[in-house]
Amino acid sequence: VVMITAAGVSKEGLRPRDRSLVRVPLFSRSKVYADAAGRLYEDAERTVMDNGRRVLADSAGVRRFDRARGRVDTIGSYRRVVRSPLLPPPATGRKREPGPVAASRSGPVPFVSMDQWAVAPDGTIAFVHVEPYRVRFVAPSGQVREGPPIPYRPEPLTAGHKARYKTQSQAMVLALTYTRDGQSSGGRRNPRPYVEPATWPDVLPPFLPEALQYAPDGTLWVERTVAAGAPRRYDVIDRTGRVTRRVEVPLDTRVVGFGVRAVYL
Repeated sequence: VVMITAAGVSKEGLRPRDRSLVRVPLFSRSKVYADAAGRLYEDAERTVMDNGRRVLADSAGVRRFDRARGRVDTIGSYRRVVRSPLLPPPATGRKREPGPVAASRSGPVPFVSMDQWAVAPDGTIAFVHVEPYRVRFVAPSGQVREGPPIPYRPEPLTAGHKARYKTQSQAMVLALTYTRDGQSSGGRRNPRPYVEPATWPDVLPPFLPEALQYAPDGTLWVERTVAAGAPRRYDVIDRTGRVTRRVEVPLDTRVVGFGVRAVYL
């Protein structure tokens, strides 16, 4: 891994001290998070055996790499199953089929959500649950603290939401192309032809995928679902799991990052 320091200098490193891990890929996903101490985090799916074959479990954890100690461990746990009123409630078993389409035999399931997580500057992990909408915190030591359910009024689904879903489904997608010698190149490609969902939910979940961001002051920002055409709105949640304020940003903008005293849109 190549790092860029605050002075703009590139620096190679991140080799674990445990020699048994040298030939093991450190990260398997494109999204890797970091805390202020330089520890790195990524999603860690789990697998179970089912009739002699290995399948994904319905729970996952967070893989943490402590660069100072050269140690890799897994902390926390949450359920990686899609949530939608159009889908049956998640089973209590330990195996699952990946993806919303696999969970529905009648076509795509629009506006699904799922439990998500984010890492605070001090290394605290927030797991945000869809049903009920609440936050569970896991400290770097592993200590767990559960926040109260967060009340909210479900946003009714409208024709505007359906039009937005179609537009986003037809957007160009990023793709990597690999040659036989292992070289890769990035580019964009057209998605699959749009398929109209057979059914639509009556209401939206409290949040959709990719909804979480931590601010430097330790507050968690959760992007909420809103009416079609309305500005984006964020719940700002403190360490007790309670909403301290709600922030609405100008139309056609979204939060992309934070400074010490600034929000970048």
